[in-house]
Amino acid sequence: MKVIFIAGLSRSGSKLLNTFLGKSHIVLALGELTELHSPDDLQKKLRGATCTCEDNADDCVFWQGFLDFLNKNVDSDYYEALLNYVKNKYPEKKIIVDSSKDINSMLHWVRLKKTIPNLKIYPVHLVRDVRGWLYSYDKRRPNISKFNNFIGIIRNCRSWYKQNKNFDSLINEYSENFLRIGYEEFIFYRKKTINLIFSYCDETNLISKYNSLSDSEAHELNNAPSRLPLRKTQEIKYDFFWMTNWFCSFLGIIFPVIFNMNKKYVYGNLGKNKKIRHISDYE
Repeated sequence: MKVIFIAGLSRSGSKLLNTFLGKSHIVLALGELTELHSPDDLQKKLRGATCTCEDNADDCVFWQGFLDFLNKNVDSDYYEALLNYVKNKYPEKKIIVDSSKDINSMLHWVRLKKTIPNLKIYPVHLVRDVRGWLYSYDKRRPNISKFNNFIGIIRNCRSWYKQNKNFDSLINEYSENFLRIGYEEFIFYRKKTINLIFSYCDETNLISKYNSLSDSEAHELNNAPSRLPLRKTQEIKYDFFWMTNWFCSFLGIIFPVIFNMNKKYVYGNLGKNKKIRHISDYE
């Protein structure tokens, strides 16, 4: 079994990438598993939650089946039980996607690999353009003074830099290799990016449609019932507003070091990767 672990900051597009990978029939995209370590944890998570395959998590065949499996194997490690359940019930699935993002969650898989030699972990460091990332935070904070808003942006900009730097070094420490993907690279060059991810995992990309999530079979739990599951979105869209925001452009002058890293981490991945030379028919 192979596990793609999506690492990165919140609001970096992991939910979209997870759901998109779920369009492949060899992939079981499960979203964030970080809070799920026992039958009780899963039971609480399912209560009142939605799933990207159903309107109500209580109707999800996958999660209800796995909960029953856990209750019958209460002494098993949660992640090992998940692997056994998928192997027995979904033999066609070769890859599990965990988009928990934080390194501590990745270490659960790293530790499990010591007892399951044939388990392969493929970390993917997902990085969103710092300007788009800052804008996604800023637009959710109404009624804040301009001064406090400015201070908050400066702090978040430095946080983006430090945390992505930490991800870079930590993933290198715990993994033999990893793949970095820019969220904007994925949005603007979907087929090329997805080809690269599957090539990284030594698998073939079987996804054929790139403008919609409607055929995704992802099972990501969401505890905000008011939000529609991503798979119901008819078309993948990108918010370009930050590109016309003068302050976002001004940040490049204030923080040249951060924006040099932004250029490298977000837009410098597809062309330089050697595996990309074996991929044809780019979009």
